[in-house]
Amino acid sequence: MADLSCSKIVKTRKIHSCELCCRSFPIGTEMIVYSGIFDGYWYNYHCCNACSKLIPLLDIRDEGIGQGEMMSFVSANELKTPEELLEKLQSKIIT
Repeated sequence: MADLSCSKIVKTRKIHSCELCCRSFPIGTEMIVYSGIFDGYWYNYHCCNACSKLIPLLDIRDEGIGQGEMMSFVSANELKTPEELLEKLQSKIIT
C-alpha cells in the first residue's frame, strides 16, 4: 500500500514509455503520471490511458502490477494491444 500517492493527466513533452505495457509514446501524448512513496521509496511513472483504464477492470489494484506485466494480460487473451483488451472487457460490461 502506498504511503502517499497522487496522479495527474499530462501531455508529454518528450517520448515516454508506459510503465505497465512498456510501449513507447510520442511527444504530445496524454498520459497519466503516478507519483508517491511506497515502502519508503519514491516512485514516479507514466502510464498510457488504456493501461490506466484496465487497472480497475482487471481488479489488480490491491496486488499491483509490475513493469511490462500488462502485456501478459493482453497476450493471455490472444490480443495484441491493451486497447484491444480494454475494448473486449468494456463490451462484456455493457452487454
